[in-house]
Amino acid sequence: MRAKYVLIALFLVGCATVEPDASGADQADAPSATDAGPPALSNSAAYYANYLRDSRLIPIGNGRALNLYCRGSGAPTVILEAGLGGFAYDWRAVQERIAVNTRVCAYDRAGMGRSPIGPMPRDTRAQVADLEALLASADVPGPYVLVGHSAGGYNVRVFASRHLGDVAGIVMVDPSVVNQLPRFVAALPNMAGQADGAISYARACADPARSAETAENCTRAAPEDFPEDLARTFVASQGLDQARTFQSEIEAFINVDSDQVEAEGRSLGAIPLIVLTRGERSTNMTEEQADTELRLWNELHTEVARLSSRGSHRIVQGAGHYIQLDQPDAVVGAVLEVVEQARGH
Repeated sequence: MRAKYVLIALFLVGCATVEPDASGADQADAPSATDAGPPALSNSAAYYANYLRDSRLIPIGNGRALNLYCRGSGAPTVILEAGLGGFAYDWRAVQERIAVNTRVCAYDRAGMGRSPIGPMPRDTRAQVADLEALLASADVPGPYVLVGHSAGGYNVRVFASRHLGDVAGIVMVDPSVVNQLPRFVAALPNMAGQADGAISYARACADPARSAETAENCTRAAPEDFPEDLARTFVASQGLDQARTFQSEIEAFINVDSDQVEAEGRSLGAIPLIVLTRGERSTNMTEEQADTELRLWNELHTEVARLSSRGSHRIVQGAGHYIQLDQPDAVVGAVLEVVEQARGH
């Protein structure tokens, strides 16, 4: 599921690079093996094993629950919000490192990861309402530093607008921007019609009558460094509920989410805000198109940084859309910088 999902999601932000595995990052931090014990897990496998063991389903009312994975201690609490089709695993290269300094929580939106499917549609307002219920039910009080990747930036903006008094800082990781689709199409007409193709693919994946070939094409393979038991669990966790959720997420992203953010969004005052932008150009375009696309992306992110009088926009060289995997140091550094500002240091 993931490989195609990533490509679909990334065209919506003008980026066509596939999510990096990051399995080899920070290998020195992986658990050590003993002569008598099993081989050491890679960082990505160790994160997934810990996530399976330590995350917990939190009731949020109406018979529903969401999966929450928290590490570390201290305030403010960092909340990690994944992008389209994402879940806690998207933060595998940064969460444990942030946890050395403060409490940090990743979660699975309804229908993703270990969270049961939720009521449709899965638009920004529904997702933010779920996050509000999750934090209250799990007794995770503010202040919060919100970290949003890609379309997760929409959720961060709406949550922050509703709870300015509880938000101590924000980090946006190559975030989605209101009205980005028409602005990209205006600059790059060849992108017109791609939204319909993305929706068609997502609907095919979510079709209960899909063929075995389609089901396989819609399933994300486990990373190569996963041991057999983790790989089986990783693949088995995907299915029609996740595909239906992704279909709803992408339809909402294309049709209504931007309007919802625009309707609820407001100035962030003087909240510390760092916006990180990928530095790598897209590879599925001509050189001229890629330059145009990246220039527009930087302009849009400069606008996002201006939402706060303490906003900062930074380009991360050597990173594609998944900055937290390509250049995790940049994300960890930005988050800890905002944490320190929130602490008044």
